[in-house]
Amino acid sequence: MNTLAYLQLFTEIAERGSLSAVARHKNISTAAVSKKLSVLESHLKTQLFDRNGRTLKLTPLGEAYLQECHTILQQVAHAEQRIAHARSEPMGLLNIVTGRYFAERFILPNLQAFLTHYPQLQIEMHVAEKLPDLKSGQADIAFGMTQQNAPSDLICRQVMTSQYVLSASPLYLKQHGTPKKPEALKTHRYITSSHRRPDNVLTFGTQRITFMNLLRLNDVQSMVSAARHGLGFLSLHRYIVEPYLQSGELVELLPHHHRPMRPIYLFYRKQDYTDPKIRVFIDFFMERMA
Repeated sequence: MNTLAYLQLFTEIAERGSLSAVARHKNISTAAVSKKLSVLESHLKTQLFDRNGRTLKLTPLGEAYLQECHTILQQVAHAEQRIAHARSEPMGLLNIVTGRYFAERFILPNLQAFLTHYPQLQIEMHVAEKLPDLKSGQADIAFGMTQQNAPSDLICRQVMTSQYVLSASPLYLKQHGTPKKPEALKTHRYITSSHRRPDNVLTFGTQRITFMNLLRLNDVQSMVSAARHGLGFLSLHRYIVEPYLQSGELVELLPHHHRPMRPIYLFYRKQDYTDPKIRVFIDFFMERMA
């Protein structure tokens, strides 16, 4: 007995309300449909329908059985869809939102290898400093974000950790002096991101420093440029300021007062089945960054 086929037949009879309607849809005789229903009822040792002439009405046990059948058939459909997704070749447009420096440091150097593996994919990359509205379809993946408290309809995965570094230009330090202790920072101008909450506080262990003298900018590249031009000091990921530290354009401040490592995340929409193009991108870059 092909149980799945009989379940599908039973649910179709219940939905269409008559044997003849099912027979017409399947292009078989009404007698053949009736016989299959009788076989199922005999197998279950119960009556699923009350038959009154041409009218069919589910019995109480038939109602309960119908609910179970719907659950089983949905699970089968989901399983088949999952297999189909897993086997399908990634293709189409993959829309990524990421920070400028994260893209330059981690994504772009590996992108050629990724596209060689998946030539049917096209990439559209947008530079942003905060998490976009992925639910509305603005992007498929947000990569390289430090924001952890994401909406519940998003999946959040940690991809790496990074340390925030304090730095300023030699010109600024010549004019305003080099702070030797965290509390000495209070007399200096703090270049901060307007996306931070709060945007005027730095912590060193249990020590919390609040700044009144601020320069707020909404773009990391502008923050770095402001620091290089001697407008104040800033706190950014080491991978962002490392090239400027090496060139001497910026100088690390309080190097012995280590800041805690901060996790960096990727986000994507929570779905029953992750699109293959999203899955392969995540797997590829997680492996590169391990």
